[in-house]
Amino acid sequence: MSASRAVWIAPGIFPAHIAFCPTEAAWRYEMRKMGLAEPYPNDTDARCTIFERPGHTVRCLITLHERNDIRDDIGKYALLVHECVHAWQAVREAMREDHPSKEFEAYSVHYISQEIMTAYRATRMKRKSKRRK
Repeated sequence: MSASRAVWIAPGIFPAHIAFCPTEAAWRYEMRKMGLAEPYPNDTDARCTIFERPGHTVRCLITLHERNDIRDDIGKYALLVHECVHAWQAVREAMREDHPSKEFEAYSVHYISQEIMTAYRATRMKRKSKRRK
């Protein structure tokens, strides 16, 4: 997978599009596609930026910054899960679901997190292997 494009997960039953946005270049590309000028969120270690427009499907872009103080993969994956919960919250609001069952909520966060972590790993592994050459 290219790090210059966001990796969109299959929405399944969710009324939202969720993606891992691996680089600032990918962010700029997505902003151009959406006709927006939102600046790249580089002021935090990770972020779930939610774009909502009346009559349109919710879009969530998850970013993660490679900072030296986040030393291990577990810390990075934990941040991704945290941001995936925010994506789930946006999905739940779009579904107008105030009180989902505990199992539905757990499986939803599980699915979103697993897909975003897979996208993260796929875009990072390619970048790491290019750096080694």
